[in-house]
Amino acid sequence: MSRTTPRITVVTVTYHFLKDDIHRFLQSLTEQSYMDFELILVNNGDPAIIAHFEQIFPGFTYLQNPENYGFAHACNVAFSHRPDSDYFVLINPDTVVDQNWLKSLIDGASRHPDTAIFQSLILLLKDQQRVNTTGNVMHYLGTIYCEDFNRPYSSLSLTERDITSASGASMLIRRELIDSIGPLNHYFFLYYEDAEFSWRTLLAGHKIKLIPTSICYHDYIFKVYPKRFYYLERNRLLSYFSNLELKTILLFMPALIFWEGGMFLYSIMRGWAGYKLLSWLICFVKIPYILRQRRKIKAIRKVRDRDLLDYFISQIDFADVNHPLLKKVANPVLKAYFRFSLWLCALKSRPSGSRPHT
Repeated sequence: MSRTTPRITVVTVTYHFLKDDIHRFLQSLTEQSYMDFELILVNNGDPAIIAHFEQIFPGFTYLQNPENYGFAHACNVAFSHRPDSDYFVLINPDTVVDQNWLKSLIDGASRHPDTAIFQSLILLLKDQQRVNTTGNVMHYLGTIYCEDFNRPYSSLSLTERDITSASGASMLIRRELIDSIGPLNHYFFLYYEDAEFSWRTLLAGHKIKLIPTSICYHDYIFKVYPKRFYYLERNRLLSYFSNLELKTILLFMPALIFWEGGMFLYSIMRGWAGYKLLSWLICFVKIPYILRQRRKIKAIRKVRDRDLLDYFISQIDFADVNHPLLKKVANPVLKAYFRFSLWLCALKSRPSGSRPHT
């Protein structure tokens, strides 16, 4: 007998998470109002984690990687394990999900067949009246951050709307999207995988949408440390040079040079200059990789860069980043250059920070 409901695979990746946090997360999954799903837990760490939770939650599927290949690789292992799934739902193990979390995502996917990715409303676990992200926003130089971070949830009037980038902390992906644009970029290892995947999704002509009735509570603290800074910078630049058309790269190059100089000064002040230099070096060494990625993007691209400019923002306005040089120097310069770029592209200028979904 053929199925009348979609095959749903929920995917979570563990590595050095506390057992109590994973238990709390798995317990919340067992209390879902919609239970017709399979959970695949892919473990990148100590195999004892799987041995422990197989005894407590025997109904889930557990996969052990021989070593830590990173978040994206682990997700791709799960994708390959269930190629017949209709939907894959990525969810962090340091979360707790609302009882209707999954049902709301599935209902949203049913209402919007033209949309390929759906993100939950992600609130802060330790302050559940405040927002983690309502969808990530992307600067035209590739920097990504959480929209509405730390804002009171009650102050927002949220509706189902298009967003620029979905957070891998809680997102539903149609299998057909993976088949058409490829899986997550396993080379990235850590950070920015969801942003790059979302970027590819937009280039392929698909939509990404927020489903605010699907609620997830994330144990998130914004903190930048040396390795995180390195992976974010490296992966941002690799995505930037892989995904943009050559003429767009050349158009934005003066702004990019200005921004990179500022980031290098920032890295010197933080004592991380070596990590910033390494991110540049890797981009140079990986030119063959970038060229291969550009060919892949060309094969799936259905939307030109100029038609996606409204998805980018021209200045960085993140609650936990408020350095005066950013506010008084970098943002005004980058905003002015973006407007100049729009003028060169013969596009109508738009107010800073506006996007199709605002």
